[in-house]
Amino acid sequence: MQNHRNNYNKNKRNGRSQNFDSNGPTGRIKGSAKQIFEKYQSLARDAYSTGDNILMENYYQHAEHYFRINNYLNDQAEQKKKARAEQMEAKKAKREQVETNSDAAAKKELIKEEASEKDIKTKSEDNNVETKAKDAKKTEKKIKRVKKTITKKTRIGKKKEEAE
Repeated sequence: MQNHRNNYNKNKRNGRSQNFDSNGPTGRIKGSAKQIFEKYQSLARDAYSTGDNILMENYYQHAEHYFRINNYLNDQAEQKKKARAEQMEAKKAKREQVETNSDAAAKKELIKEEASEKDIKTKSEDNNVETKAKDAKKTEKKIKRVKKTITKKTRIGKKKEEAE
């Protein structure tokens, strides 16, 4: 059984669109934190309407858990957005300062910084491609090993049948 913590560590995606698995009292619920929160709330309302207060409280506790996760992920996304905006403002201010001063050395330095940022982005993309290629090779090796074991087992099974 897999819970949301395992998914959270495996999937390094945008937090708000991240999918979770919840093993609640009535079975598995899948979706984003917000979707699971809403589902548990509706289940709690249904349990209340049937008069099952214990089940209702259980659903509300599950809903609160995913409500907190959703808030945490939204806060993280907001912090990233603010940090990006601050970086862009700093770059813009630096560029304006360099343009107003018309200092050739400062302009060269700014161009070098922008070029190095582009190099870093392309290097990280190259690393991702290399990692995916390595993973594909590992998968191919695993498939070959499995095929070998299957053929060995079928040979052994045929030999046993012939012996009988």
